[in-house]
Amino acid sequence: MAVKQQYRGQGIGTALLNYFEKIGFTNATRVFILVSDFNQRAQQLYNRLGYTNVGLIPNLFKEGVSEHILMKFKP
Repeated sequence: MAVKQQYRGQGIGTALLNYFEKIGFTNATRVFILVSDFNQRAQQLYNRLGYTNVGLIPNLFKEGVSEHILMKFKP
C-alpha cells in the first residue's frame, strides 16, 4: 500500500487500511502486513490503528532493509 507524498496526511492511508481489514477479517481472526524499517510514518499509523510488531525479516526485498511483520486481531 502506498500513498503519493502530496496526498499523505489526508486520511487516505487509513481508509485503505480500513478497507484491507474489512476484507481480511471476513475470513480470518487476524491480519498481517509488512512495513520497511525506514518507514517510520507508516509504522506510527499502523501502531495507532492497533497493529503489533510480531517479527522482523532482514533483507527480504532489499539488502540492508528489514521488514517488520505487523499483526492485528479482529475486533
